[in-house]
Amino acid sequence: MPVIELDHVYKTYNDPKNTIAKVVVKDVSFTVGENEFVSVIGPSGCGKTTLLNMIAGFERPLMGRILHNGEEVKGPGLDRGVVFQEFSLLPWMSLQKNVEFAIDHRKHDAASRKEIADRYIEMVGLAAHREKRPNMLSGGMKQRVAIARTLAMGSDTLLMDEPFSSLDEHIRRHLDNELLEIWKREKKTILFITHNIEEALMLSTKIIMLSASPGQVTNEWDLTGIPKNMASEEMIMLRSEIVKKMDRCC
Repeated sequence: MPVIELDHVYKTYNDPKNTIAKVVVKDVSFTVGENEFVSVIGPSGCGKTTLLNMIAGFERPLMGRILHNGEEVKGPGLDRGVVFQEFSLLPWMSLQKNVEFAIDHRKHDAASRKEIADRYIEMVGLAAHREKRPNMLSGGMKQRVAIARTLAMGSDTLLMDEPFSSLDEHIRRHLDNELLEIWKREKKTILFITHNIEEALMLSTKIIMLSASPGQVTNEWDLTGIPKNMASEEMIMLRSEIVKKMDRCC
């Protein structure tokens, strides 16, 4: 059974200047299996973030169904952790307290929350900075905190909306590599939104391409078993194919 399943999903938004609703996602169907790392790519405005928001339960589709572990998504839940483009950290709390804040207080006492937070803070390489507040952290460090906080929630599914898009190329590549190692170690299912083809190739077991608005699935690529060597002939050819199809559909 797929972890995430989209079944003929449509989404519209009302245009305040027009009586006709604008279709932003049109007849989208795809699945994400257990422990898969699936990237969704496409041009700006094609509905990538809208799809993630519907899977997260922040928005509802106009038509079609979205299932998570076989159950229809009707709202947000701790079973789906979300990492946003913005860091969304509480500025008055330390790094440590920001991560602890995300852990269910009903299930874990203070000592347990600290132990869980410590594990993930160390995992993202920020143990030496645990008492710092967000204003003392770089952009890359803030996004590491956001990832640690989401992991600490205990969600088996991570939804990530262009989490590294605001960072410079060097830091983004470093965090991509860290995320790949976390995914391998933690056995999470990840849906990752990006506009960066190289990032999608480096991270994913599967890539899904959306067309220009209204977003529709135009292509899927299965990368299972393909070595993550961007200089290999296979990767160069795959990148070229994706770029050509992106240019054609957008």
